[in-house]
Amino acid sequence: MDARRRIGLLGLGLLFLGCLPVRAEGAYGTPVTLPDRKTAKLETVRNGDLVLVATWSKGALTWRPRTVYFSQGLGPVPKGERGAQVIFLTTERGELVISRSQLFLMPSGKLKAASKLTPKDQLVDEAGHPVAIRRVTIAQFQGGLHHISVEVDKAAPYEGHLLIWNGIVCGDYHLQLHGSDLEKLGLLEKAATAPEIGNPYLD
Repeated sequence: MDARRRIGLLGLGLLFLGCLPVRAEGAYGTPVTLPDRKTAKLETVRNGDLVLVATWSKGALTWRPRTVYFSQGLGPVPKGERGAQVIFLTTERGELVISRSQLFLMPSGKLKAASKLTPKDQLVDEAGHPVAIRRVTIAQFQGGLHHISVEVDKAAPYEGHLLIWNGIVCGDYHLQLHGSDLEKLGLLEKAATAPEIGNPYLD
C-alpha cells in the first residue's frame, strides 16, 4: 500500500472518530496572488513564502504581504484509485476546484463554505466587488489538492487570513480549522435550510 493510501485511510479513520476536520483545499494549479500581484501555483507555495492577504473591515479589503507558515497537500490519485470528492465552482471570473469545506468571503463580509454555495450567491474579488456564481457541481477528482495557512497574530487570530485564488477572495486553512469559533463570533454567513451539496439526501 503506497504512502498516499495509508495517509488517506488514517485520515478517514480519524474523521469517523471526530478527530480530523475536512481540509480546506484547492486543486493543483490554482493561481494564488503574491505581493507583487503576480501569481504562483498553489502547490508551489512553501513555508516562508510571502502571499497577499487581506482583512475585511467596514466594507472594504485591506491587503498586505504575509508569511506562509503551513503548506501541505497530496498529489494526484494513482490510476485506478478513487479520487477525492470536490466542488467545481464556476464564476464569471473562471473556475475553481476546491474541497467542500473551503471558505469564501461573501459581499456581507462573512464567510461561507463551498458546499453551501448556490448560483444565487455572489463571491468577492480583490477589489471587494461582487462576483456572480454560474454553476456549483460536485464530482470525483483525480488531481492533486493543496492547502496553505499564513502566520497567526495572537492578538487578532482571524484577521489577515483572506487569500486570492484565481481572482476570488477565500480563507486560508487556519480559518477553516477554527470554523466553530468563527460561527460563535458571527463571522459565518447562514446558508439556506436545504441540504448542502454532496449530501446523499439530495439524490
